[in-house]
Amino acid sequence: MPECLTATLWERISDLTAYDASFERIVAAITSVRDKPPLGDLPDYASAPTIEIQGLAHIDNLALKVVCEHALRNGYASIDRDELQQSEALSSLP
Repeated sequence: MPECLTATLWERISDLTAYDASFERIVAAITSVRDKPPLGDLPDYASAPTIEIQGLAHIDNLALKVVCEHALRNGYASIDRDELQQSEALSSLP
């Protein structure tokens, strides 16, 4: 297939008497209409301001923030690594 046609929408119309759905897909492709669900709310780590600590990568700052929030929320004076790995605190990070 030529490179210029790789992004082309190919629609097979097997019944020329009932092609409404195919026609709608072709028109949507031509007009760049996408049938996608709306975006949800941003996760907290992306919408809440984070104070960056010099020398840490951005993801490390986010992980530190999430871990500290987890400890504060649960009233911990220290953080148990094994418990943290089993919790869902870090699952929201990218």
